[in-house]
Amino acid sequence: MLQLVKILVRSVLAITIVSGITFYILVNHSTDAMNLTCKGKWLQSGKGETLFAAFEFYRPWILWAEADGNVRVETAQFPLSSYFSEVKTIGREPLRLFEITDSYRAGMIGGYREASKEIAINFSKGLTFTGNCRDGI
Repeated sequence: MLQLVKILVRSVLAITIVSGITFYILVNHSTDAMNLTCKGKWLQSGKGETLFAAFEFYRPWILWAEADGNVRVETAQFPLSSYFSEVKTIGREPLRLFEITDSYRAGMIGGYREASKEIAINFSKGLTFTGNCRDGI
């Protein structure tokens, strides 16, 4: 009887440890980040602007995600901050493209071309940013 209790305790302990490690990996290592600082302009007015973009890409084991990631953007001169919930990658490095869409708006609202480091985002009608980026914020 004592032998059975020891086996049961060890089994529960092993399952707890494996579950804890799995939970830690899922919570802390499920995304990869890419941060950009982009110098450009507002297409409509031609005014200069700096845009900061923080892309977050889901790792391959995140099977429940419909997109490849998301992006948060913020501008320096014009007080604007947005979150776009869907980023889809097309191709592989170094000619990878990132299509930015949002679940609340139909169609593509922006994109980033990795080789030329060009970004374009249509925040709303009459408010489109275009520019060239460098790594880091």
